[in-house]
Order: sequence, then structure tokens, then C-alpha cells
Amino acid sequence: MLTEGDSSHHISDTTHYCITPRQAPPCTIRAMTHFDVPDVHALHRECFPVEYTAAFIASLVDRKKGVALVGVSAEGNIIGVASGWAVKSAAYICTVGVTSSFRRQGIASSLLESIIRIFEDRGSTSVFLHMKVGNDAALAFYKRLGFSVECPLPQHYSIGGMTYDGLQIRRALNPPTSFLWSLFTCDYLVDCFRRLIGYPRKKVK
Repeated sequence: MLTEGDSSHHISDTTHYCITPRQAPPCTIRAMTHFDVPDVHALHRECFPVEYTAAFIASLVDRKKGVALVGVSAEGNIIGVASGWAVKSAAYICTVGVTSSFRRQGIASSLLESIIRIFEDRGSTSVFLHMKVGNDAALAFYKRLGFSVECPLPQHYSIGGMTYDGLQIRRALNPPTSFLWSLFTCDYLVDCFRRLIGYPRKKVK
């Protein structure tokens, strides 16, 4: 989920990366730490309609095969975040967000490219993420960065007591996989994600 204008590896493993985005944003990108959790939690509340608990955000720091990056302003404030984790040979991008006063300055794209680069270095062959249907600005943003729509996610989001359809979009990091493999990874990753957050399985009649 994006807001920009509208774990055999722990996160500490990313501290050795010297992240140099193609176009330097007005911030420093580094690994998130436990000390950052309150600020990152506040940023999530600002950026996303889906509620993320402080405990969930803290878990991103220690998640097996996970990565969480923050963008830090010259004044030392956390102004952006990107998080995700590997699922077998793919990587799931959980959140990408930037505080309102720093949007449209290339920070979201720099955070996204930085986390993708780390997953690619660790052997991921593709990256996936979920987004709400109707967020055309976000979809255009992701398409500019090489993502394409892979499959629909009916009634994927529950926001304010309402359900909303989602999309799974994907970017290949190596030669494209087969159509059958794309179908498999879509269902597999959605199931993994829902089990992770405790989403109830649909009852089979």
C-alpha cells in the first residue's frame, strides 16, 4: 500500500547497505530500529486507512527474512517508511508511505527501489504488493516502476466496517515466470498474508 501524493536475515542485516537511490531524495534511508517504532506507528496512522498496530510494526524489525527501511529528514525526523518480507523466492512489500509535507519529492520511489534492491540481492526473483482498487494514482506510480497487475483480490480490505476489493501487482526481478507460476504465486502469497494477520479463512459450504 502506497501513499505518495493523493526473516534467516533480520533487519539489522540491512545496516551494511549504502543506499544510493538513482535520484537522491531530501532524506537519508536506513534500517528501522526498535527506537523508531513510535514514530513509524504514527506515520502509518497518517498514511494508511488500514490499521497497523505498534506490535505489528515492532515485529518488522525482527521478522525473519524481513526488511524495514525509514527515510529520515535532515532534522532527524522519520518522514517515510518501506517494509516487507520474503516468501520463498518472492518478496512481499507491505507498506510504502511518506508523510504529507514531504510527498512528491521522490522519497517513496527511493524507499521502494531501496527495499527491492535488498530483496534482489538476497535472491528474490520478484516482488509483490497489494493495493486497493480505485487508487489510480498509486497504480500509475507502480507501473512507472515496472509493476503490472497480476490478479484481483476480491473483498481483500476491511476499512471502517466496509470491504473493498484489492489488486495484487508484481514486478519481476529476473526473467519473467510462466503464466501458471504467476497464478500459483498469487493464490499462495495471498493465503500466506491472510494467515499472517489472522484473516479468517472463507468457510467452505
